[in-house]
Amino acid sequence: MSLSSLPLVAGVLLYQNGNTAADNVADNHILMSQPLTAADADAVKRGHYIAVAGDCVACHTAPESKNAFAGGYAISTPFGGIYASNITPDSETGIGNWTERDFYRAVRHGKGKQGENLYPAMPYNAYIKVSDEDMHDLWMYMRSVKPVRSAVPETSLPFPYNIRLAMMGWNLLFFDNQGFTAGAAKSAEWNRGAYLVEGLEHCAACHNSDGKGIPNLAASLADNPAIMAPDASSLITTVLQGGRGAVTHGNPTSGAMPGFAWKLSDQQAAAVATYIRNSWGNAAPAVTAEQVAEKRKLLKLPARMPEDAAP
Repeated sequence: MSLSSLPLVAGVLLYQNGNTAADNVADNHILMSQPLTAADADAVKRGHYIAVAGDCVACHTAPESKNAFAGGYAISTPFGGIYASNITPDSETGIGNWTERDFYRAVRHGKGKQGENLYPAMPYNAYIKVSDEDMHDLWMYMRSVKPVRSAVPETSLPFPYNIRLAMMGWNLLFFDNQGFTAGAAKSAEWNRGAYLVEGLEHCAACHNSDGKGIPNLAASLADNPAIMAPDASSLITTVLQGGRGAVTHGNPTSGAMPGFAWKLSDQQAAAVATYIRNSWGNAAPAVTAEQVAEKRKLLKLPARMPEDAAP
């Protein structure tokens, strides 16, 4: 490759990486603030579960706030705090004047309404895997959320991190602009687990896409003998109940993983465990929903939250 061709190659890569054409399936006329109809009830119910699975409320709700999704939570980074936005249907301080297509582009491609690059504190590099159907249901649920007028502090990072165009470089390194593709040679259960792990649950945020984890924070999943053990009880327990690493002198705070019993059904938890046991160099028998149900009962953990439960 000649030096003279590098600008052309770079331009092609940037175009492919930033192409949001996949989001054009979404409506671009109806605003979030417009009222729903009775016919939207089922989509809203399904979308509530998608919001739970994606853990949207955790970042988009300020600590101690009673206003879900009203933003204001400062996500700490080495470069300063990034404030999560108000994503309620309020037209002035939220995203009430967004269309469904605007919403898709933000969630799956990290683009604001005006096309600006969003900071990757919001894991759009995982949400790119979320299907059109799940995105539509999530959109319908978010339209049902109570509008909250609450202005969020503007994120103000020091130079050069305040240059949002720099996110184009980050995206080239860490954003794969591809939706979820089912493994043709894999089982339906493995593919369902892959969809949850790689997309909605954004596990790679801690465990990394190569499964190697983060030292002193998230365990390595790659080529892990414990994960491949004939008895999958330990992995099932971790998925359902969560866990915390050992506290040592060199790692005084340790790292913690939340439990997923409240938002994964037995079948979903089994699919996640099966995917983990058969990815990143691992190979082990599938986990069944019956095994998960037995472990859930033994640990006295709750069943998955119903889709129509109050947020």
